[in-house]
Amino acid sequence: MLILYIIVVGVVVGYVVSFRKSIFSKALCIFASFLGSLIGALLSLGDSVLYLKYPFLNMWTVPVIFSVALAFIAVFAHRGGIKRIILLVVLVIAVIAGAFYLYSTFLNRALEDSSVTNSRAVDCLPEQRDVDACIEIYQPVCGIVNVQCVTTPCYPVQETFENSCKACSNSLVSSYVEGECLAVQ
Repeated sequence: MLILYIIVVGVVVGYVVSFRKSIFSKALCIFASFLGSLIGALLSLGDSVLYLKYPFLNMWTVPVIFSVALAFIAVFAHRGGIKRIILLVVLVIAVIAGAFYLYSTFLNRALEDSSVTNSRAVDCLPEQRDVDACIEIYQPVCGIVNVQCVTTPCYPVQETFENSCKACSNSLVSSYVEGECLAVQ
């Protein structure tokens, strides 16, 4: 489905942008548009960090953005010859891909600082501490465990528990958020 989408976007955008141009110009625009669509699709595959921050930058919109950009570059650069086209296309691809990469690494660092996104911390209540048994349902929570150190101060660590009952029955857990803890690399 995505491959068909890339081809259709490339052909349609390339043809529309090169309206009333020669056959060579249309072919060049369609190729540049297809190339932009392919690059955009590759950059937006998987759980892109940009998609987490901006949901409209998904695998359906990013190929169109890249496709239109490269098609217009091909139209305007055609007047300057093939060397200019190649130089502009490579330059734009490098700048846009570099910007996507740099922005995604900055967002990755910000997301690594929090244990679970889109969740609020729930404090363990005193009545949750003194339980004899917990139900055996797997609804993972990420507990904030206050580690006891002898010589130096220790920072809390995150640990995944089966459910909130098991997390709060541990006397070292101060709070938890729903969902498993993210692995910090």
